[in-house]
Amino acid sequence: MVHYLQALANEILFHFPVKIVRSESPDFFLHFKECLVAVEIRDVGTKRSQEATTLLEKSSGRVFLEGESTFVLPSEDLQHRGYVNDQSEAELAELILAAVDDKARTINTPNFQTADFYDLLLYDNSHLVFVADFKMLRPILNGSLRDWQNSYQLPKKVRQISVLRDSELLYDCGGAAKILAVER
Repeated sequence: MVHYLQALANEILFHFPVKIVRSESPDFFLHFKECLVAVEIRDVGTKRSQEATTLLEKSSGRVFLEGESTFVLPSEDLQHRGYVNDQSEAELAELILAAVDDKARTINTPNFQTADFYDLLLYDNSHLVFVADFKMLRPILNGSLRDWQNSYQLPKKVRQISVLRDSELLYDCGGAAKILAVER
């Protein structure tokens, strides 16, 4: 959340004063003078990928993670064909859309607190983090999210969706879709 807010503040997309409160449902409230924004955070990635990454971190360091969940020794041939054109971006867009749809349903549950606006911050923790390019992802995701928002029938609407990585933020994916630098 700190890196997200810092990236927005650096681009003057975020204004002060603001009171930030950690919560459960939503994850954070941003109390601005004129409105209350609920921010929900979620990792993007498959369960298999997360489990494989955890095993990789616990390994002796002598294996590589290939694709979503395959371990390969340095002396072994790679099994995955790799990605061509925008395949990795299309795959990441599907993961993002699934996460957005899941969080939109969460926002509309009875126990979710009310706010003026609902924003989603997705952290790219997928197996595509080093493969998918935000510049190529931007137009794919922008069109897909606009279609999703137009067909979205739940009462509480998601205002903004952003995707965060260690060094960059794809801000407002279904709208302005700006790529911002994230300082560490």
